[in-house]
Amino acid sequence: GLRQVLAFARGRRLGSVSVTDIPPARRALAESFIELLALDALVRASARSVHVAPERLAVTSAVVKYLVPSRVDAALRRLAVILGARHYLRGTTFEKLQRDHGLVALFDGSTVVNLHSLAQELPRMTSRAEGGSLPERLATIYDLRRPLPEFRPEALHVVARGDDEVPHVLAWASATIAALTDDAIDPVVRDALVTSLAAVTEARVVNLAAGVSRERPMAQPPEVFTAAERHARFHAAALCTAVWLQNRATFDAYFARGEWLALALAQLHGAPVTPAMSAWYERAFERLDALDRADCALALEPFAHTPEAAR
Repeated sequence: GLRQVLAFARGRRLGSVSVTDIPPARRALAESFIELLALDALVRASARSVHVAPERLAVTSAVVKYLVPSRVDAALRRLAVILGARHYLRGTTFEKLQRDHGLVALFDGSTVVNLHSLAQELPRMTSRAEGGSLPERLATIYDLRRPLPEFRPEALHVVARGDDEVPHVLAWASATIAALTDDAIDPVVRDALVTSLAAVTEARVVNLAAGVSRERPMAQPPEVFTAAERHARFHAAALCTAVWLQNRATFDAYFARGEWLALALAQLHGAPVTPAMSAWYERAFERLDALDRADCALALEPFAHTPEAAR
């Protein structure tokens, strides 16, 4: 969908300029690209955690199955605005893609079912939030090139068990990023990441309080579903940050700079756009445009789709 709308925007001219020259259109394309990178990190880390932390799958699964379809739906609606009335035309590829994607949120378990499952876990998370960090375990999950252990189906449970790793990830990531030198990262990016992680950490603690006294699933008020939705975004922010930290030495320079992560955290947390972020969005659009023209994946690891693109 992103590629189709980008191609349309390049070719559609309004007077002397193309749609890609219009700032709101460029921003919408860049935001959708950032969303794609964030969800790429979330899905890959979560899939790896099935091997490393199967006992936590009740939470991880609910987060992914709720958050990814809903965020993609929102991104497609954002892209549809660029197409204007054309996205209503029956039989076009984008219209079919947007219509078909609406079914994704129904499997496995609808959006409401997954939020309900996550809401049931919220009261139990606070009791497990304290515990020793496991650096090797975290590295195994978030280093996307590290070999995985064998899957242990006997460790699966209907409810999540074991230690909640998200607070440990947030604490570790915050300390690690704050310690990065100016030679290792742009100080403005570092400060933005530290500020975002502090806000996520604080908001996550407050948010969990909404589910502490709601042990009976059928008695949960709508506010607990709101808390579950927020928790999914905080969970995703932690995982995206961990993926960045564990892979920035091996992935390419754009990934390593961390601008995309600062934008992803802002989008997940709903933070206002600063002047620095405006420049990062512009570079995100340039990255998107370059990858598309080179026929490379719009992903954290932009592999070439064809041998010709690889050369």
